[in-house]
Amino acid sequence: MNDITSIITTIGEKTSVWYQIFTDSTFFLVIKIILILYITILLVDIILLVYLGDVRKRLREQFKGTNIPISKKKKQKEWNLIKNRLKTGKDNEYKLAVLEADHIVEKSLEVAGYNGDNFSERLSQIPQNFFSHLDAVNEAHQLRNEIIRNDNVAITKEQAEKTVGTFESFLKTLDVL
Repeated sequence: MNDITSIITTIGEKTSVWYQIFTDSTFFLVIKIILILYITILLVDIILLVYLGDVRKRLREQFKGTNIPISKKKKQKEWNLIKNRLKTGKDNEYKLAVLEADHIVEKSLEVAGYNGDNFSERLSQIPQNFFSHLDAVNEAHQLRNEIIRNDNVAITKEQAEKTVGTFESFLKTLDVL
């Protein structure tokens, strides 16, 4: 039993000495320097890929179906002005709110890359699974068309709020608001 213990102790000591010699060698120093350089180059490559590859843009395109480079703060200010029009109690302000909301949606569709001669053509390019209420957006646009064609059309506050709300949820889905 004593012999086995002394053999194990000797093997442990020799292994420790061999390890110490290896870690103090020039060969091991060269390996460490090469690995440090390699890791540094990998980190720089990753940083460059993220920075130059515009990962945020690609992720937004993948998940939202489009890349919209619009300032949300600016659009939110415009949207707040539209919502304030709904609080005035005036029929003409309701109409104007619907017209302005439709205009923002139309411009956002253009910026998002949905091309077409008119609103319906742009809207038809959007996949159904992207926004489930495309029919409601189209109906809201039809109300806008009715306002444009007929100055005497009367809309209620509820109609205007529903229409502006439909446009708002659509713009949130587009990541504009």
